[in-house]
Amino acid sequence: MPAPSRALLGAAALTIIALPHWAYAAEPQSPATASFALIPEPAPTAETFPAPPPTPAQAPAPVVDRGEPTNPRPEPVFAPAPVQSDPVRDTAPAEEAKSGGASDQWMLSLEGVTRIPVDVGGQIIFETPIGLRFGGGYGAIPSAYVNVVTGAASNASGSDLSIFDGGHVWRAQIGMRPIPKLGFYLDAGYAKVTLNGSVDPASFGTITGVTLYPSGVTTTLDMWFAELGYQGHVGDRVVLGLGVGLMGTMSSSTQVDEPSQNTTAQALTAEATNTVDQQIERYGFIPNLTLRLGFDLL
Repeated sequence: MPAPSRALLGAAALTIIALPHWAYAAEPQSPATASFALIPEPAPTAETFPAPPPTPAQAPAPVVDRGEPTNPRPEPVFAPAPVQSDPVRDTAPAEEAKSGGASDQWMLSLEGVTRIPVDVGGQIIFETPIGLRFGGGYGAIPSAYVNVVTGAASNASGSDLSIFDGGHVWRAQIGMRPIPKLGFYLDAGYAKVTLNGSVDPASFGTITGVTLYPSGVTTTLDMWFAELGYQGHVGDRVVLGLGVGLMGTMSSSTQVDEPSQNTTAQALTAEATNTVDQQIERYGFIPNLTLRLGFDLL
């Protein structure tokens, strides 16, 4: 069959098949009913994704055993109380006590001392906690000091008392430091002074015609003394002192070691010694400067 004929035949067949459908679509349609239950259309569902794999649990951190017992119920920890400072007080018993003298300190000081222009020697001072002081000492009177000791009496009386060339002093004293921390002290005491010398009788022999011989002379003085000074410490042991004082003569006794057997010479000697004693007792006041350096044994 020729190709055009086959095409026409196919078109006719399609027309015949489609006519009933077109006729049905042209007629008014009533709502469709069915004698059986309709299956509802399934609701649309959201697109789902597979759940992520679970995260593996982390292993707990290892507990370091420090050898300390565990306490399931720890006790509360409180802040420490603030530190309170001690009340103000004297906290330098060594420096302040020694530098100014503390009232709670004993002292036993072995000292070298000079009282210018009287003697050079040593002494020991014992001091109680209340400041009461006791002391004693010995000193030598050098020749340079002797003329000063007798010089006041010589100048005041017009007599020549330069017959002495040395001597020594024994002392005993008592005193007080009324305010120990200030260091000032006041001492008073007794001194026994011995002066040694010689007499050249040449002038006496020329005047009297009596032969006299050189003789040794010893004068003993009973003296009082008072001293005002300051005492301090360097470190814990070294004692320093500085003072001013005055000595006065209470009595004087002069003796000739080898008196002459001549009556006239004895009378002249006695008169001379009495003159010496009177002048010393009357004018024997000696101001002095005291320098002390000691070591505290306590």
